[in-house]
Amino acid sequence: MQREHLSLVDVSEDRQEGDTRITKTYQVTQVYYQEYEASCLQKCSNGIIRVLEGTFYRIGLHVARHPYLVILVCLLVCGLCGLGLLKFEQTSDDAKLWVPVNSRVLPEKAWMENHFPEQFRYTSVIITASNILTPAVLNSMYDMYLKSSMMYVEGNTNLEGLCVKVGQSCNVQSILELWNKNGTIIRKLTMNDVLHTVNSGVKYSPVYGTEWSFSQQLGGIRRDRYGNIIGASAASMLWVLHKDPQKELSALDWEKQMISMATTSRPYIDKSYIYATRTFDDEGYGAVNADTTLLTLGFIIVFIFIILVLGRFNLVENK
Repeated sequence: MQREHLSLVDVSEDRQEGDTRITKTYQVTQVYYQEYEASCLQKCSNGIIRVLEGTFYRIGLHVARHPYLVILVCLLVCGLCGLGLLKFEQTSDDAKLWVPVNSRVLPEKAWMENHFPEQFRYTSVIITASNILTPAVLNSMYDMYLKSSMMYVEGNTNLEGLCVKVGQSCNVQSILELWNKNGTIIRKLTMNDVLHTVNSGVKYSPVYGTEWSFSQQLGGIRRDRYGNIIGASAASMLWVLHKDPQKELSALDWEKQMISMATTSRPYIDKSYIYATRTFDDEGYGAVNADTTLLTLGFIIVFIFIILVLGRFNLVENK
């Protein structure tokens, strides 16, 4: 190995011009090399560099001499690696996406779906207010019910074409059943009318004929000293839809519109919370998409860093 050394040396030049002798002195840089023994790490580094340079030189030489063969081999390898795409299947099954393939959950879930298949989709909305049992809040809830009935989705379908019906009515469970979900009656309610109906000892739904329980429809119930209900701080509304594969896209679109409607502020309602069948998928795919964006940005930052650190700003290196 050689190490470069630099030193300054004075050089004199004499010249005779007539009777005058002129001496000029210059200072020049003298370069000389001194042999030295490379360290073990340097030998390893040089060996690795030599192997890599030789390998890539031979690869480049082979590519330059046989371009068509290299292109054909690359296409063939890519084609063989892509054979798996023939059996590619996109799924939205939560278990397949989030559970290990060797988990016992998968066969048990498959058995359950085979013997007890899901038949319904649910959309649940929880509404909070200082007092649910006021005409103003009940009218806002009725507005939500009307809006859900008038939303049209793919295939020109609305709630009537998607819901599970009990008799002639869509199965939408809420405290509005006490007034038969009749807009004419609900719009004219007074505070006394509301409290009188609530405390009238209703045991069966006037709409569906099923058992009625205030504890399932109201939360934060307040009573007076006689045990009469005088207020509540929360109420629930439940929409039940058929789980029909042929109408799944329409149901997903309807649930999306419901989520948008429920998260929009409404007068006299403090907050509203919604959970639909598609909610879990939305959250899961949202997290995946967010991670994909971060991963892409991370790679871009790494590439820029490598270019700035290892690159040289001249025309040859830029090329």
